Parts: sequence; C-alpha cells; structure tokens
Amino acid sequence: MATQYTIEIDAVKNCSTDGALKTTDIKVKEGQLLIVDVDPTKTWSPRKDERKLLVNANGISALTNNIDSLYKEATIVNWNYESEFALGSLIGTLDNGKSYFPVGTHLSMTILREGNLSFFFWGGDANTNTGAVTATVTVQDASSYYIPKDINNPAGNLDYEGQYFDINARINSLTTGTPLNTGIELEPGDVLKVNVDPKDLWNMAWMDRNGDVNANGINKNGAYPLGYVGDPFSFRIGSLIGTLDEGKTYFPVGTHLEMTVLSKGKLSFVFWDVDKLNNRGFIRTFVKVIKKAAPKPPDPVTISGKIEVPSKSEIGIPFTNTQTKKVTYTFTPSGTWSLTDPKYGSSALTPWGIPGVSVDNLKYPQNTAYALLAVRSSGAVIEVSKETTIDLETGETLTFLVNDNDYKDNVGTLIVDWSANLI
Repeated sequence: MATQYTIEIDAVKNCSTDGALKTTDIKVKEGQLLIVDVDPTKTWSPRKDERKLLVNANGISALTNNIDSLYKEATIVNWNYESEFALGSLIGTLDNGKSYFPVGTHLSMTILREGNLSFFFWGGDANTNTGAVTATVTVQDASSYYIPKDINNPAGNLDYEGQYFDINARINSLTTGTPLNTGIELEPGDVLKVNVDPKDLWNMAWMDRNGDVNANGINKNGAYPLGYVGDPFSFRIGSLIGTLDEGKTYFPVGTHLEMTVLSKGKLSFVFWDVDKLNNRGFIRTFVKVIKKAAPKPPDPVTISGKIEVPSKSEIGIPFTNTQTKKVTYTFTPSGTWSLTDPKYGSSALTPWGIPGVSVDNLKYPQNTAYALLAVRSSGAVIEVSKETTIDLETGETLTFLVNDNDYKDNVGTLIVDWSANLI
C-alpha cells in the first residue's frame, strides 16, 4: 500500500545555511521505499538577481543546463562532518540534519534505517534566495526488500544490460577493507540506478547461518541479526552502502536505489560492518547510469510585421534589425502602384517593375525600372520583386522604395510582409 504526500520546500525559509529544516510528519521504516519527485521545470534560486542561478531541484540552471557550483557545508548537528552538493539543490535527511542524502528531482530509495523525513534547500541565505518547489513524496513497501520464500523465481528488479560489480563482504568491508571503486564518474544531474537480487546473500558472522543477509542486512527469517553502526552515517551491519567521495560521506543502496546525483565523484561500494575478519561471500550489483540530458533546443520564436512603402516616397521607408544578433529575414512584397507618364500611361505596376525598359535618370540606374528595392546602409541594392531572404546584422537598416526618376506624381502603396525565426 502506498501513501502519498505533497510537501512545499521554500528556498528562504528552509535554507541549509540557516539550519531551518522543512520538517514533515512522514516517518519511514526499514523495508519501505521512499520515492520523491519534483517537476524538473520548476525553479528557485540562491541568487535572485542572477538569471543563470534560476535552477531546478538538481541545482541545474534553466539557462545554462549546468550547475553554478558545488557548495560544501557542515551538518547542522556536527561541525566535523561536511557534505557537498550542487548549490540550490534539494537535499533530504532522516535524522534531523545529522547526515544528508541527495534528493533533486527524483529519488527512489530503500530505507535502511528508520527516521523522520525533512528537506533542505542547499546553500545561499535568506536574503538572496527566492522561490519554492513542491515535492511529491510516496512511501510504500519495497518489493525487493525481503528474501523471497520461492528462491527459484527470477528477481524483478534487475537490469541485466547494466554494468555489474561483485562486492566482497571481507575485501570491501567498511572496517579495514577497501571500498570497491567502480570507476564510474558521476556528475550533478546524472541518474544512478543500482539493483541487487534480494536472494543474493553475504555473511558478517561466518559459520552462523543467521548471518546470511542480503544487501539490506536482513536474513531469510525476515530478521536483522545485528544492529546499526556508524556516526554520523549510521546503517545496519550487513547492508550495501555507496559513496562518491572515497568515504567522506555515504548513502544507502540496499537492494534498490534510483538517485539523482547532486555532486561529483567516482562511485564506490562498501559492506557496512565493524569487523571484516569473519565476513564471507559477495553480492552482485547491477549499475546503470543515465547521463544528464542535453539541453533541449529552444523552440523558435517567429516575429513578423508589415511595411507600407508609398510610391511617392523618394527617401524610402527604413527597416532596422533591432535584435541583439544577426537575423535572417524573409520579405514578401505585394500590391500595385501607378505613375503618370505619357510613355507608359497609368497602368498598375507590381514590385517587379518593368524589366528590360530603359528609363532616364532612374534613382538606381543599374536596377530594374519601377521595381521595389531594398537598399542596405552600405549602398548595396537588392531587388525585392518576390519573396526574398536577407541577412541583417544587429542594428543594420534596409530602406525600401520604388526605383523611379520622379516620385511626386506616383499613386499607390506597396506592402512588404516580413518575418524571421529567432532561436
């Protein structure tokens, strides 16, 4: 059975530097699965005046698709222990700030020690922070927690296509052992998935079959042979634990973990213990990493408008690229105008003008008589008799006019529709 909660975490009120945890009434127990999801498009900020620091719960900027920095801070309970996460990320604790674990936009974590769930906005201060995010918290029984009675059925939580690593209870013991370094480099925004078959056992008390436990530290009788150990990171003896910083800080793994990474480092695993000498066996972890998604290209924004070009205007109508970058514009002319000329009468003229005729004293004698022209600031002339694409630098101006020799008697106006896609 699953229970769901909605929690709002405020960047000002629940800032880690001020020690004001967002406490909840959610108490989680061993054997449960804690799932936290936050909309990755929702943002808050540790620096309200800096646009690039408008970040999501992973501390990743909507503008740069990267974190601004990693922020290191001591726990609010013990100043001798520091944790490091992306500035502006969402952090959790089950022991009132004695130790922390990353939450970000997604977490699915097997509970290996009971506690009361609280949250922090990581870094900044009450004067500079702004915004809030809403976390959807689901607590349910962990399906892969206990050792199944029917050991012939395959485990449903394993991804055999992922990498796997064998963690040895003695060699990779927390106490005088060596953590198993997977060599997997992780960065903020990556999603780490680790699964272990709940039937896969190791032992922390050789020759005692009650000491055969899975990665959650639980034996086939559904019991915990030994208790908790460690400070400030405290887990049950016999459980599988991870670290990204060579053992400075730890996070629970057990038989299932799906975690948004909020710091940098190499993934290592340890067998949580106090004495490696009587340990036996190993378990196999299946690991898959989903790298931080590349930034989505922004949707193009179309701008458009209309230019009216009176045929009487000898100086023309200006059009300026007011964008902050070079833009490709499309100009589409339409309409007709006429002139009073004994030679051509008053027939309607289109933007094409009259190709092939010779007219004395044209404003631009090298171009088609009576055609619609676009003149650059440099003096270069472009005939816009049909749909025409023109690149304009920032601040560059085109001047639209008809190519005539005497404008005062002209009648009519041409229309130029323009558009551009901004990315």
